[in-house]
This record gives sequence, C-alpha cells and structure tokens, in this order.
Amino acid sequence: MIKNFISNVINTALVFSLFFIAHAINPNEASAACNNKQAKNALALNIYHEARNQSIDGMLMVGEVTMNRVESDHFPDTICGVVYQGRRDENNNMIRHKCQFSWYCDGSSDTPNEQEEWELSQKIAAEIIRGDVDFLNTGATHYLNANTVSRMPRWTRVYEFVGVVGDHKFYAMGDRL
Repeated sequence: MIKNFISNVINTALVFSLFFIAHAINPNEASAACNNKQAKNALALNIYHEARNQSIDGMLMVGEVTMNRVESDHFPDTICGVVYQGRRDENNNMIRHKCQFSWYCDGSSDTPNEQEEWELSQKIAAEIIRGDVDFLNTGATHYLNANTVSRMPRWTRVYEFVGVVGDHKFYAMGDRL
C-alpha cells in the first residue's frame, strides 16, 4: 500500500515535471491571452509575411498549415501559440532565427507595409477562423520556398511531400517526428 502511494506520488511528480519542461522548451504564453481578435491578427500576419506575394491559393495553404498545426499534438493548440512559437533565451526573449515562422523573429519589423496585401490577409484569416474556407486537406504542417534556402532542411527528407503552390513546397509531418 505504501509502495503504491509512493509510486503514485512519483508518477504525479513526473507528469507535472514533464509538463513544465515541455512548456519551458516550447513556451506558449502568447496563446494564454489569445482571444478571437488576437488569433485573427496572428493568422493574418502569418499569411501576410509568408505568402503576400503568392496567389490566394498560396495564402490559403499557409493558413491551412497554421490550422493543421493547431490541430496537431506536436504544436501549441492555439493560433497564437502556433504562429508565435519559437525558442527563448534565459530572459524569455525570442532567439533570432529560432522561430517556427521566420518572419516572427528575424529582427525585422512585423508591421505590414503593403495595404492591399494586408487587407487580403485579414480577410482570408477571418474566413478561416469562421470556418468559411474549404481547405485542400493535404495534412501539410510544413512548407518552404526552396528558392530562398541555402540548403534543404532535414525534415524535407523525412516528411511526406504533398505538393507545390506558387513558390512553396508543402510537407505533411503525419506521425513522423
């Protein structure tokens, strides 16, 4: 009986430790205060910065990847958490170039400068959040513009290639980690 009690205490402590370690490695405080307006803004910023020079289909695919990550057990479970996910230093500051979406921690301003593209990104984000978009349902969780990378990331050899839209190649992580 005492062994069972001690075992339960140890297991509970282990679960809480893993929970706090996971949040320390992958902080998600941005998602805690993410209301609908903030979620729409985060999604619009992601679409804008990642695909403003793409077709509507390319912009929708960036939105689909974002939403697929929200639904995945491998990423934060809110739009803000997914969009603002990245590594932080000991002072809780974002580490440059260590974000899931490069625009967020590249050191450049995140303020949209192209009004027409920004308005379109906001409209698409609002439609996605309302559920008014029929996604391609590729399962894509990753993408890249192969023309802008010096070498292909390892995950492009591990994850399933699901297609190309505009300049972006899309990949599905599926069960592969």
